[in-house]
Amino acid sequence: MKTLSLSILYLLISSSIFGQMYLNSSEISNKSNVLGNSYDVHKIKINAVIENNIARTTVTQTIKNTTDHDLEVEFFFPLPAKTVIQDFTMQVNGQEIPGKLLKKEEAKSIYESIVRQHRDPALMEFVGYNLFKTSVFPIKVGEERKITVNYSQVVEKRNGSYIYSYPLGTQKFSQRNLKNVEIEVLLKSKDGLKAIFSPTYDVRIDRKTDNQAKVIKTLENTIPKEDFKLKWNSNNENIGAQLISYQPKDSDHGYFLLIASPSLNQKVEITRKNIVFVLDKSGSMSGQKLAQSKNALKYVLEHLNEGDKFNIVTYSDYYEVYSNGMVPFTESNKKKALEYVSTIKDDGGTNINLALQEGLKLFGNRKSESDAWESINSNPNYILFLTDGLPTVGEKNESKIAANIKEANKFNAHIFCFGVGNDVNSRLLDRISSENGALTEYVKPNEDIETVVSSLYSQISSPVLTDIGLQFTSMKIQQDYPNPIPDLFQGGQLMLAGQYKVTGKTTLTMTGKVNGKPHKFEFPVEFLNAEQSIGNEYVEKFWASKRIGHLINQIDLYGQNKELVDELVKLSTKHGILTPYTAFLAKENTDFRNSGLNILNATEELDQLKDVQGGKANATRTYKNKLMNNQSFEQNEYTELKRAEFEDGFAGGDPGNMGLSMDKMEESRILNLSGRTFYKENNTWVESKISKEDQKKAKVIKKYSKEYFEISDKNDAQTNKVLSLKGNVIVKLNGTVYNFLEE
Repeated sequence: MKTLSLSILYLLISSSIFGQMYLNSSEISNKSNVLGNSYDVHKIKINAVIENNIARTTVTQTIKNTTDHDLEVEFFFPLPAKTVIQDFTMQVNGQEIPGKLLKKEEAKSIYESIVRQHRDPALMEFVGYNLFKTSVFPIKVGEERKITVNYSQVVEKRNGSYIYSYPLGTQKFSQRNLKNVEIEVLLKSKDGLKAIFSPTYDVRIDRKTDNQAKVIKTLENTIPKEDFKLKWNSNNENIGAQLISYQPKDSDHGYFLLIASPSLNQKVEITRKNIVFVLDKSGSMSGQKLAQSKNALKYVLEHLNEGDKFNIVTYSDYYEVYSNGMVPFTESNKKKALEYVSTIKDDGGTNINLALQEGLKLFGNRKSESDAWESINSNPNYILFLTDGLPTVGEKNESKIAANIKEANKFNAHIFCFGVGNDVNSRLLDRISSENGALTEYVKPNEDIETVVSSLYSQISSPVLTDIGLQFTSMKIQQDYPNPIPDLFQGGQLMLAGQYKVTGKTTLTMTGKVNGKPHKFEFPVEFLNAEQSIGNEYVEKFWASKRIGHLINQIDLYGQNKELVDELVKLSTKHGILTPYTAFLAKENTDFRNSGLNILNATEELDQLKDVQGGKANATRTYKNKLMNNQSFEQNEYTELKRAEFEDGFAGGDPGNMGLSMDKMEESRILNLSGRTFYKENNTWVESKISKEDQKKAKVIKKYSKEYFEISDKNDAQTNKVLSLKGNVIVKLNGTVYNFLEE
């Protein structure tokens, strides 16, 4: 039997390191050494139950020996030196195998020995950690082994937030995609759960009660790029909030993320609302589009809350209002409205300007033409506006229509727009929604209108706090997004990102209205300094994506200017965030430091925004809206846009090249790691903030040399992730620019 050592690294506690699988063999030559080629990982299933502050995790992993000879394997588990693990067990095919805990100095020699042996730096980030090492066991040719790990831990609480982490960054150790990864975390808290989010993955959160939530993430045929991290806080208040902040070194300002969420308690008061559905019934809506739109309207009527008021405006080249005034929601009134919806028929042209103005009038009244308008009540106002075409009747000028709607909106109504098909003016719809406190959804020709409308309405059906304002005692924030702040709805979360100048503890005061009455909530928070906020680097990039979305929106709606384009290119370059207008950064021949040329290229690419009609125009504005409003940290909006373009057949180039997708291009050229962005130039990873002059003066260090390991000893695990990169690396560490050369 050939003897190989297969080491699988699991992160059990720390949120700052990866735990992965790699092949460790003294029999493989340096030339042929490819980590991870001796096995297939078929499935990884991670189940965690976290009750109050204790996490019990079970990990099941199935691997297969794909070589032509038997293997003997052992498993390594790196553990943070200051962490104590309870009830740690490991089983292979149901049989428990023994292991030994090595302290960090002994573990360090093993990590460094593997790095030297394979001339592969992947384990450098683990230097300084303890190590749990199992005994050797065999896997015969073609056999599978089911490995199960169980452990308990105290969940870390930092700055008011609980943090749970599990490693998924297997690209360091495997050349093959993981076929299936399932993560399920059950959160329980006697104090009530608030503000649940993952800073690394777009997760599904199922919340049935205040005290329990299930967090789910599934990945297929992929190599995860980030650890799985989960954060939350707990309290019994009607609204909870947590603030996560990050200040880069040598910066005069920091970045924050504020997450607020309401209780699911039945005693929490739901705000009564006024809602008007403005429905396009022009001739182009005939057939399936009108039928689906009517079903969408019926869905809204079926799901109104007690105390709500509603009305319906249908329009073509004229308009028709269902009732002279807003209608109280009752079973009887609902039945009559549903009967009315069934009678709606298509005809005529499209008078968007008139229809929306008439819909907005329903939120107010006046005794005569000379009297001022007065609001009908203190409830928040919402319009769901649906159209499938361009304005063809009445006012047709885009800017004038937007100005007319804004002027007519005297009672702060939020206008949610739905563009059906590819014939709408997407810039007009975006401008209407953006200037009136809402957003636009675009319904593709093959999508179901009812599904899209009902999905959005279910998110906004139950307002908890409206007209929200934020204030920090003795501190000011700036460039905060989204702006204006949206209402807070039951079952939802508010995620706001911004900048701060002053660090320290303060009080956040959140004001708003509940059923028209002013309410105030106060939360103790802290803006952290650079040293305190290590590990929160993702906050800066999250803010940057919001800021980039805002810049694109301003250019789209109001035209280009030099300051906006310059900042767009600067932020995209610094953070490696690709947009349709800075995608050239992913090309090998692009000099990411040539800001003048890159700004010129972006200026030309931004001419795409002149297209306001068609599938591509809708898709690019969907991308922009996601950047501004998305609550995910995965930031894969651009990849989704390119995929949508190919699938819908309106992208430039050969659709057959979808295999050469943008996410692969980005992987090969741009890398985000530990809050830093790297660009690949001639097999060298260069940090984005390093100038050509500094690069020339960089201190040259050979990888795997004595100096290399000495530098590693001085770094924390987060920084050592940079040293774990393969190839040459030019990076600034502790004020010094280094050029780490691969031997």
